[in-house]
Amino acid sequence: MAIKFAEAVLGMSFRVARPAQFVGPDVLPSRRPARAEAGRVFAGVAGLAALLTTPFTQPNSMAVVLESQFGVPTWAAGIAIAV
Repeated sequence: MAIKFAEAVLGMSFRVARPAQFVGPDVLPSRRPARAEAGRVFAGVAGLAALLTTPFTQPNSMAVVLESQFGVPTWAAGIAIAV
């Protein structure tokens, strides 16, 4: 939330107002490709993290709870969740 708030404040602070239209921030136009590249890198890393970490951590948490509460072995819970 803090990042989104800062983004909104900076966007409003650096907005360029032209007659009959509002244009987004026009700050450091020569650096736009670098920011676009950083965005692509961040999106790629976030996508890989979502694909590689979430499928392992959530089923493991579920298997641990099933074992502690109902005595189901973690390997059996893992197979059931995978299916």
